[in-house]
Amino acid sequence: MVLVGRVCFLAACAFLSFGLAAENDGESKKAEKPNHPPATKCEVCRLVSMELERQLDKTAKSGAVIGTGHRLDSKGNWESNKRIKYKNSEVRLMDALEGVCEQMYSYEIQEEDKAAFRYARRRNLEALKDFLSGMGDMMSRVQKLGIPTDMHSMIDPNGDLRKLKLKCDSFIEDYEDDITDWYKEHQEMAALTQFLCVERAVKENHTCLAQEFMDSFTEDVKEENDKKAADSATEQNAKEDENVEEIHAEEIDEIQSEDVHTEL
Repeated sequence: MVLVGRVCFLAACAFLSFGLAAENDGESKKAEKPNHPPATKCEVCRLVSMELERQLDKTAKSGAVIGTGHRLDSKGNWESNKRIKYKNSEVRLMDALEGVCEQMYSYEIQEEDKAAFRYARRRNLEALKDFLSGMGDMMSRVQKLGIPTDMHSMIDPNGDLRKLKLKCDSFIEDYEDDITDWYKEHQEMAALTQFLCVERAVKENHTCLAQEFMDSFTEDVKEENDKKAADSATEQNAKEDENVEEIHAEEIDEIQSEDVHTEL
């Protein structure tokens, strides 16, 4: 048991060290300048819009019903005054907004390219979260070696994403009324990037909205699905080949049987 514990501990250290080294290697070659240029208002608006719509999509089909407002009944107990569908409520919008800016840590900053959006979703972030959450008591032992074990320190050594999150918080505070207006009255008619960024927040310079967005997470999922589809097709072809061989074997047996009967 002790040996297993030591092996797990060393494996954890190796994972964190190599993960951090790989992250820093990739970032250091991109960023011999210690920090990237700060996010523009256009970039923040686009990220907020994408993430808010993504958060709202998660509850778009919710059938939950909630109470809004309260009153005293005849027995002096508080009861809900009105019941509405959660998916049409402001509560849903508030819930979605709470998770938007934390999602800024799920991005990585790309090499500057006028044709491509600077921020792309980071690969393998969920695997890192799962690994860290499963380390348990081993975490304190790793920390004593000077290896950062919180996810934010590992993926954001220069603090660029922390600054992006702060900008996100400020942006939502400044444009909360516009976001609420879109949610209540316009979401069926206009994308949030059009309503919020083009028509309100960044009317003059919104070229970042036309840049190609690289969604690494979606690419990973697509690659995995393509591999599964290819494996499934290979397996199906193998089964079909086996069936053909069985049919041929049966046909040969029948012919041989007929030949025996003819000779008799």
